[in-house]
Amino acid sequence: MKSLYFLLLCHVYAHNHESLNVVPLSSPSRLSLPRMLPSTPKQSPIQQILSQIGARTPNAAPIARPALPMASAARAPPPPPPPAPPAPAPVPRPAPAATQSVKSNMQVPILCPFTEPVTCDPNFPYRTLDGSCNNLRTNWMGKARIPYKRLIRAAYADGLSEPRKSVDGSELPNARDITCGLHSEKYEIEPFVNHIFMQWGQWINHDITSFAVSTEEEIDIPACTKCERTAKCLPVQITSNFTCNCIQQMTHKCIEFTRSTATFTDPMCQSPERGQLNMQTAFLDGSSIYGVSVEDNAKLRDKSMGKGRMMVSSGNLLPKNNKERPSDCLDFTKEKRCFKAGDDRCNQNTGLMTFHTFMIREHNRIADILSKLNPQWSDETVFHETRRVVVAQIQHITYNEYLPILLGHETTAALNLLPGSLFKYNADIDARVTNEYAASYGRFGHSMIRTQYSRVDGEFNKGGHMPVMLRHAYFKANPFYDADQGGMESIVRGLVKDPVMKVDRWFTKEISNHLFETNDDMGRPFHFDLISINIQRGRDHGVPGYIEFRDFCRLRPVRTWDELNLVIHTDTAAFFRRMYKFVEDIDLFSAMVAEFKPEGALVGPTLNCLLGLQFSELKFGDRFWYETSESPAAFTPAQLIELRKLSLSKLLCRNLADTPKMPPRAMLSMKLDGNELKDCKKLEDIDWNFWKA
Repeated sequence: MKSLYFLLLCHVYAHNHESLNVVPLSSPSRLSLPRMLPSTPKQSPIQQILSQIGARTPNAAPIARPALPMASAARAPPPPPPPAPPAPAPVPRPAPAATQSVKSNMQVPILCPFTEPVTCDPNFPYRTLDGSCNNLRTNWMGKARIPYKRLIRAAYADGLSEPRKSVDGSELPNARDITCGLHSEKYEIEPFVNHIFMQWGQWINHDITSFAVSTEEEIDIPACTKCERTAKCLPVQITSNFTCNCIQQMTHKCIEFTRSTATFTDPMCQSPERGQLNMQTAFLDGSSIYGVSVEDNAKLRDKSMGKGRMMVSSGNLLPKNNKERPSDCLDFTKEKRCFKAGDDRCNQNTGLMTFHTFMIREHNRIADILSKLNPQWSDETVFHETRRVVVAQIQHITYNEYLPILLGHETTAALNLLPGSLFKYNADIDARVTNEYAASYGRFGHSMIRTQYSRVDGEFNKGGHMPVMLRHAYFKANPFYDADQGGMESIVRGLVKDPVMKVDRWFTKEISNHLFETNDDMGRPFHFDLISINIQRGRDHGVPGYIEFRDFCRLRPVRTWDELNLVIHTDTAAFFRRMYKFVEDIDLFSAMVAEFKPEGALVGPTLNCLLGLQFSELKFGDRFWYETSESPAAFTPAQLIELRKLSLSKLLCRNLADTPKMPPRAMLSMKLDGNELKDCKKLEDIDWNFWKA
């Protein structure tokens, strides 16, 4: 029987353990914004968004890269990509090492597995579960299990698939050393933003991204525990350079890391460059709740009452995972099991479990209302109509509450992201999530994580409730069953009460020194380091260096160490200079969280630009966006008015027991004027009579 240690390793690297039918690679700020600019036919959607953000064109050029090998002449060329933002003149860079070579060992499939024909009914009123048929011109666009797209061409060391290296061909600095030297713990709170803001960010991130990695059947997983670098293993060595490595170094030589499954970088299977699969749909569509296939969804549905409900277990909790030894659950008993949901990562941490739980409760609550209003509806109709409303709620809360805090009101307004602004679906947008978001800049929220989950009572007092340390919250459902400490509800209320940490270079040691803490097969303590994994994942995916993204966003160019001091704190810039040979080598993840931020902004200008672009495409590239007036399933104007009344606070009030009060804006501090605790009954609610057929 496999040890828990081995099972945990599998789960860390495989968010989805399905055997994939994919042909693999065989080779190893708030910005200063102008008013909205009119779009022109000559601009790509990305150029239009960059223009709206107001970023300027720098007087420096992107990094030179090795040319890709030519595709076979027998294969038709792929459709031309949209024009890139205006590029400046090149800057000299050290040449790649002489030992590097560019060659393709790609296995060319007879049929490309991503673009198999799908029959789409343009009048079908509901989203498909796998995301297909959203874009009627390109019916696979944004569906689950296709490659991520890229903002910038990958920076693989060999031009094809080898993890990114220094511009002179040497190895980049050790990722764990960067964690120890730069990303240590410091208590810097964001005083007016709550911890639930961070948790909502993880919730929507899991809705749109999930990596596929090599499964146990495909490779010898234990090989990735031997600290040996192979075609599919990229371990982070533990050095003696920093004191934070001392304890770990006594028992282990490395932090295991399995590379994401290699596939084509484009769905047409024509580029020889290594790509990675997104196992989720690319739309904010509640796929973490409902799954991404008819088969997965059927395992979660409760059809016993014919009311379109999802399955729950006793206590109105998620259905239990009753596998004998599930890989995503530690410290469980027969009665106190972990859970199953539309996303395998639902048990990853206690906060995430709470979101999966109250969203399932919300689905069933609405399904009961709609089935009572419309008794003539079938189980399937009630389910899809309810799902449509739940997805609208997720989209509305994200764009009405989350993004204005994250990007600032000015940016969200300039990009037409605020609810009620003009919505026009754009079929020209490639709706796929960017590889760089999934592997790097979408992970900024890890800086906001606190060391613990507080537990508070219905009056938001801690009293005798004991917090749950984050190291004890991974893959453990025990807090949900602890009624004396308030169960799940007390944890959610704690998320609303506690301030979140700032987006900066400081990270709690709970994710750097105690992530997934357990014992290995020999009983020795072992943990992962999320920051090192983030840095390593970016290199694994060939994510270019930080300054290329500043160029992409048309920000102040950085070409020297002195210029770096103008955009990042001096002590941080000095650390980068000690660790990296060239300023072009700096990893995006570490630099983006360390940028100077305009007063009152949560993130710096590079993150502001990149996140603004991603969330703009999530909205305008979605044919079923909840504010559309053109979809066959469009909400009526009266229904839209009701949906816009919704707040995260009201959603929590409706689905948490023993919670009579909530601040009107759950993501913001109760210390702000007008955001004091309020009777839940007085918070605005939806009039469901507008859904009576």
